[in-house]
Amino acid sequence: MNSLRLLASDTVGAPVLVIFLAPLLVAGVGLIALIVQRGRRAGAGNAAAPRSRWGLILALVPTAFGALLLFFLLSVRGGAPRFFYVAAALPLLVGLRLLIFWNRRAP
Repeated sequence: MNSLRLLASDTVGAPVLVIFLAPLLVAGVGLIALIVQRGRRAGAGNAAAPRSRWGLILALVPTAFGALLLFFLLSVRGGAPRFFYVAAALPLLVGLRLLIFWNRRAP
């Protein structure tokens, strides 16, 4: 209950919360997509699974989001808290991992 009062009384609290939670949500969705893609690729057997355009789009969204957010945080006047950089780097790393997985061919 105290957190709701804090967000209601502080005009900066809500945007900061959104800026912090948005990259974590994008990274979580990217990890779920990675698990789903691994399941599909493993179910294909030894045959090389075709790479789809959706896999590339699904990998580019968190990569671009994380890169743009990092650029935004690096260019903010006065700097940003250190934990924001970690939160912004997570979607970038998940997106890069998805791109690596998308580019890899099945054995």
